[in-house]
Amino acid sequence: MKILNSITKILTLIKVKASKTSANIQNAALRVEAKAKGTMFEKWVISWKTMYLDYKDLLLDIKHDVREEPIKAVCWASLLAALSFCAKHNPNMISYRGSFIGCANELLLVHPSLQKVEAATTINKIRTYFAKDLVRRLNLGIASIIWVDYHNRSCKNSESTCAYLQMYFYEFQHHIIDVGFFDKWWFLSSCMENYDINY
Repeated sequence: MKILNSITKILTLIKVKASKTSANIQNAALRVEAKAKGTMFEKWVISWKTMYLDYKDLLLDIKHDVREEPIKAVCWASLLAALSFCAKHNPNMISYRGSFIGCANELLLVHPSLQKVEAATTINKIRTYFAKDLVRRLNLGIASIIWVDYHNRSCKNSESTCAYLQMYFYEFQHHIIDVGFFDKWWFLSSCMENYDINY
């Protein structure tokens, strides 16, 4: 009984202190609001309050929609989860260079007469592009495209800087050399299949 009484007293003390703290916070907020009237701070507070209310309404609408159409909500949640997972596993330029070096080293271990022609040609082309600093990466969020530019980054001649001589949009498809998705470079992996069989 003594233990229960002491626990009850502690809980009541906590409640009293919590109520006093919340009252003090409310009083402080009112004092700050009174002092801030007609200043830039007041406008800033109003804008943040408006934003808070807008997001609150948005979350309430989402909650209502989830209750009304749970299957649709699950589909959207699954789609968002899949997109975020793909974005997390989107390979970068360092990954591509590492994959290329690994493939080139594997190909070097095979005698030239036994090397698959497609693999050897592709590796030699990419090696040349890297040597000339022409390899570029286009980040699409959930996937990456590796493409070849016309000019080196350090090249500043008239042809490379003139806007009328740049690559047209319809030409871009012919400059793509690889597509990265889900931590894998698909064109490079495809050309390296059976790289040690030349027939």
